[in-house]
Amino acid sequence: MGRLFGTDGVRGVANADLTAELALGLSVAAAHVLAEAGTFAGHRPTAVVGRDPRASGEFLEAAVVAGLASAGVDVLRVGVLPTPAVAYLTGALGADIGVMLSASHNAMPDNGVKFFARGGHKLADELEDRIETVYEQHRTGAPWDRPTGVAVGRVTDYAEGFDRYVAHLIGVLPNRLDGLKVVLDEAHGAAARVSPEAFARGSRGRHHRRGPGRPEHQRRLRLHPPGPAARRRRRAPRRPGHRARRRRRPLPRRGRGGRGGRRRPDPRRPGPRDAGRLASSASRPSSAR
Repeated sequence: MGRLFGTDGVRGVANADLTAELALGLSVAAAHVLAEAGTFAGHRPTAVVGRDPRASGEFLEAAVVAGLASAGVDVLRVGVLPTPAVAYLTGALGADIGVMLSASHNAMPDNGVKFFARGGHKLADELEDRIETVYEQHRTGAPWDRPTGVAVGRVTDYAEGFDRYVAHLIGVLPNRLDGLKVVLDEAHGAAARVSPEAFARGSRGRHHRRGPGRPEHQRRLRLHPPGPAARRRRRAPRRPGHRARRRRRPLPRRGRGGRGGRRRPDPRRPGPRDAGRLASSASRPSSAR
């Protein structure tokens, strides 16, 4: 048998060269080799598994996850993400092993399995050779200790990996992306969701700090402090057990004008003060008027 591992993992036509049985066996062998190397010593091992959008990645992912879990490795399944994202999450989450299912720029029928060591680094050639040896031993029927009960690995979907990787990309940007027009041809690749979201967040300034460690929202507050209207809306914190008194609205004054107060006098109509003047003028003769 020739060497399975090439320059970038194990690749071949999916379901012809790279079968589900091969992906499962390589995952079990990788878990055993890393356990022998002391990578899992003193803790329960964890793996990060991602893939690209190839249709064959679905059954290959299932095979890799099954192999790792059967070897006692807990699996965080991050879904469709680029290869650098799986490497980053392997290091950021403190995982012991990372697995990426992708054939990169190869044709659509191809696929591949790439293993990452702790920290998100490529496995050493010596470990890859050892994985091939252990895989061949298992394939020929050599027995191995299979965990049972609570010792088997658990599988968890880690959807937060997408946002965590996008935030990482924004955090390493030296400048904002405002005013830039960028054309992306992702060809439905693994970065088809990550790249547009990263450029959009970078242009909006999310997860980006301006000045010496001052967040963007604090910088805007400093330039435009709240005015008197905002200060009037602030209330002192209530004491424990304090019951706010309900403010009563004053009742409207009711006069002859009905609701809303007294009626304004009509200057064309005589009022009570004009009664005496009108009586005296009525008693005078018409010639004196």
